[in-house]
Parts: sequence; structure tokens; C-alpha cells
Amino acid sequence: MVEEALRFHVEGMLDDGDALPEPRSIDVVMADPENRDAVAFLVEIPQEPPRKVRVNITLPEAALRRIDEFARAHGLSRSSFLARAAMESIARGA
Repeated sequence: MVEEALRFHVEGMLDDGDALPEPRSIDVVMADPENRDAVAFLVEIPQEPPRKVRVNITLPEAALRRIDEFARAHGLSRSSFLARAAMESIARGA
């Protein structure tokens, strides 16, 4: 589940045009005092953004307004927010 969440986060960054941080070795990561109690593990991440597909959905106007306000306040596009929210819901099994 953690791997899926990280992959989804990276896909969201790529979708939003954000640069991914440079890879670091586990030794470098674990040498950071903030990671002293952390557990490191390797996860493969996508190198290119996934192909996007346009869809048409119907939402109540009030819901769309709240989605847009929330997405804008968090620096996300409507599409990016909806995709993230859907994937988080799927990951939780809800």
C-alpha cells in the first residue's frame, strides 16, 4: 500500500509538471538525522507521466465549486485533485 501511495504521489508530481528530487543512496538518506528512526526501502517509480484520457462526468454544482476551491487552495488542478482523491479512496478500500 505504501508503494502504491508513493507511486501515485510521483505520478501526481509528474502530471503537475513538478520536478522529481534526485535519487539518493540509502546511506545518504539514513545519514539524515530526521530519518534516524525511519525504515528505508526501495520503490520503483514511473519515469514519464502516464497517458491522460479525457472523461466527461456530471457533478452537483456545489460539489464542483468545493472541489475547485480546495484544489486551487492546494495548488492542484481539478483533474489532479479528483484523480488523487479517487486513488486514495481506492487504496483505503472505500
